[in-house]
Amino acid sequence: MDDQRLKQLLTEIAETEVGNEMDLFPKIHDAITTPIAPRARQAFSLAKLAAAVLLVILTTVAAYAFYQEIIGGDPGLDAMNEANRITYYDISQPIVSDAGEEYSLVVKLDYAFADANRITAAYTVTGAAPASHQVQLFTNPTLTDDQGTPLMWLLPIGGGGGGGGGGSDVDPNAPVPFTTSAVQNFDASMLEGAPESLNLNLRVEVAFSTAELRADDPFGMIFAGQTLFEFSVPFNPGVVMDSAQTVESEGVEVTLQKVVIAPSLTRLEVCFDDPASGEQPSILFGIVSLDGAVIVPEMHFTQSGQNGSLLAPDQPCRSLILTQALPQQDGEWEIVITRLNVDGSETADEVVRLLEERYGITAEVLEGGGIGFDTAASEMAAELGVNITQALDEIRAELQDGVEGNWTFRFTLPE
Repeated sequence: MDDQRLKQLLTEIAETEVGNEMDLFPKIHDAITTPIAPRARQAFSLAKLAAAVLLVILTTVAAYAFYQEIIGGDPGLDAMNEANRITYYDISQPIVSDAGEEYSLVVKLDYAFADANRITAAYTVTGAAPASHQVQLFTNPTLTDDQGTPLMWLLPIGGGGGGGGGGSDVDPNAPVPFTTSAVQNFDASMLEGAPESLNLNLRVEVAFSTAELRADDPFGMIFAGQTLFEFSVPFNPGVVMDSAQTVESEGVEVTLQKVVIAPSLTRLEVCFDDPASGEQPSILFGIVSLDGAVIVPEMHFTQSGQNGSLLAPDQPCRSLILTQALPQQDGEWEIVITRLNVDGSETADEVVRLLEERYGITAEVLEGGGIGFDTAASEMAAELGVNITQALDEIRAELQDGVEGNWTFRFTLPE
């Protein structure tokens, strides 16, 4: 599969499939945990698991439209790095399986971070193959605590990386190194207590494809094997405000049930009867201030966990995240929810038109309603200093139907 087609595929999946199909671990596991002998050159097909392709292939693309900001930088994690709160490991382990031995695959645990809202794990996979094989790597990370409790991926900030190799203009039989790296975030909201550190198990499953496989099936790949890292990481419990407040505006009652401010992310639990009548939940926009000074300008509060699904079946409550690292300090906090927009009420054609009109960036509407960019568009955006993800968010917010109001919540953090 060429890079352009892969980017388009991933963008389309991210735009159209991931919103409703976040819990894909069983499908991923069923698809890639059945070893297939490389000598037979058989391959499983993910054509019927389009959304799963995103999760497996995510780490192989350096940059693409929908995830550009995530891959290019995570504000909260960047702040933790500057504060020297990232734990580095540099532990390497081989992939052990008949298929994996062909390319001497090795996985290295690079670093990790943990607080009350997220656990981040970064790893790199390396190997070597004849240049003519044109190897591409695909990975699937899963994380459990020392009690065996699985932790879900935290999207859309989760997943990112890049890599390449396995191709050359020299001797086609000469070994060429290849690599791919990934940074995966997991939802830590289900963890209880405030331990000084967490004992974790990171399992990395690795699959690969070659030019020969892709010639027969663009989605074909072979399961290479897996490796398990057992490690500990310092844990920060953050600060919790759980005195619920309810505010009514424009006939809609919104309850701020809980706020968890942790070093790398802030999580809000918000409850309301969603005015959106379709399957897609409303998108919340808001502003965060501290002692009267705006610290987060109006932005869309990202729905976390199961894409903002209900926290409990009998409660219309959703978990939202702010990706900035907010200060944990005394003072009066104010969170103002300004809009409840209906996701999907905009048209992709109009989004593409405004993107070109305002920024001169050309995009195309993909089959299924997604939006795709080619390399030239990404390069132009970089030259203009335009963040494509942010530009898309702003245009979509402008075009979407919704309810504008003023749901204002004020509180101080417990000491």
